Amino acid sequence: MIEIKNIEEMNSKLKDKNLSSNLIEDITQQLTIIQNEFPADNHCKVVIMEDYEIYDNNGLCVEIEEVIDGYIKQIYIIDNAGDGIVVYSPKARNTDEKQS
Repeated sequence: MIEIKNIEEMNSKLKDKNLSSNLIEDITQQLTIIQNEFPADNHCKVVIMEDYEIYDNNGLCVEIEEVIDGYIKQIYIIDNAGDGIVVYSPKARNTDEKQS
């Protein structure tokens, strides 16, 4: 699991990851919103799950969900101030596919 709170962290933590340009663009947009719309001491972050890990959402409900280039993007709002967590998880492989 990779946790990122700003663009600088994104540049260092994702430089060796093989992520699509669409996914990088979306992550950048989310981090830009976090940096510009919320104070520095907020709890907002982007989390990128690796190797089909499951995010422990502590009982939070998904507010928005979409698929971007093989990753499921889920946005959780964690408090009344609007702080949130954006989680990108690799889309699960189809277990019904025949293996060769």
